[in-house]
Amino acid sequence: MLKIMDFTESHIEHALSIAKANYEKERKSVPILPEFVEFPNFSVFSKNGLGVSAFDDNRMVGYLCCYEPFKKAFGTTNAIGVWSPIHGNGIIDCECKNVFQRMYQEAAKKWVDLKATSHAITFYAQNNSIRNQLYRYGFGLRCIDAVREMKNIEVKELFKIYSIL
Repeated sequence: MLKIMDFTESHIEHALSIAKANYEKERKSVPILPEFVEFPNFSVFSKNGLGVSAFDDNRMVGYLCCYEPFKKAFGTTNAIGVWSPIHGNGIIDCECKNVFQRMYQEAAKKWVDLKATSHAITFYAQNNSIRNQLYRYGFGLRCIDAVREMKNIEVKELFKIYSIL
């Protein structure tokens, strides 16, 4: 059974091994990545109290952490945001469903309590599990969602597209 709890110093070693496993999995798909990568110190995540860990019985299967909230997040004017860098989160394959969604639910409560309403989570391109779970939660690709040809969209065209589907 999946249990979500606060990310603590005792979770750092396991989080590091998940981060390394995720990196190696990405490296197999993107061989240009260097063999060795040194991750930043994870203690910042245990000290700020904004992260969570997921456990399946006694086995850590994921973690989601972020840096302290900051103003004018991601170029917006009044939003406060948090950012989970690529090493600030990770999951491993397990029998549990929607691990990342469950972690996000708990972490987001902490973030919103601090008025951080803009959340950015960086993850490896090949991590389909995280991507799919975040998309179902309404996350998108920040720039790609907004990039399209600048032309009027006629409602008739939209109805034609949907009637084909």
